Amino acid sequence: MYRPTKEKGIIDQFRTRQTSQETFGDWLEKIASIEMTLTPEARKYLACDNEFSTFRKSITDWEAGEKKAPYNYVKKVLDFPLNEIKGTFFYGIKLDAEEIENTLEWWSKSDNLVEAKWAIKELNEQIAERTGYGLRPEVCTKHPCYILSWSNGSATWFVQYREERGEVTLDANQILAQGYPRELLYRIAGCLDPLPLYSLSFEAKMRGEIEPLEATLAWVLAQKTRIEEEKLREKLK
Repeated sequence: MYRPTKEKGIIDQFRTRQTSQETFGDWLEKIASIEMTLTPEARKYLACDNEFSTFRKSITDWEAGEKKAPYNYVKKVLDFPLNEIKGTFFYGIKLDAEEIENTLEWWSKSDNLVEAKWAIKELNEQIAERTGYGLRPEVCTKHPCYILSWSNGSATWFVQYREERGEVTLDANQILAQGYPRELLYRIAGCLDPLPLYSLSFEAKMRGEIEPLEATLAWVLAQKTRIEEEKLREKLK
């Protein structure tokens, strides 16, 4: 898991010394109070931060299950000290308290929010152009330079760990993110627009996000265009 560098920020105003007296319920209340101090815009982007959105979904699932569980059992679990369950799977929740608090702190910084907005705008413009199949060369002109790859299976973007230099060959589901730190890309990946070609995919059809026949015909047309472009490039060599 990626660990951002710790810096002083809003968390320091709320973080208390973690002792055996701090229960999971206490900690959840603290996290909620910290989140509410963020600006509405920061909370909007926080909602699609992969780390925090996964945690939020886990909490939602857990709360739904809590209503069906015996009250005494739930009360006993909630009273369990946080420092004894941190870093474990707790009632279906992947709990890493430090990472969740760091995520909130990162989005509390105005400079991070401004850079995130510009990065999302610039990367979405690139994504909108990815409407054809086939390989293409691109050149890293700024550093750091990372490849973002779209996955139809999980319907999200992933940040490649290795930094690229010079000319790179990208597939239809990849874009270059240049001049942005990896931590920022990691935070905003879930906020980016889907790859246009995703709408032609088997996964999108199976999820009922597009009419199957329409998707199949569009996929055939896109593949025909790719073949014609490749033949033209061969003639021009």
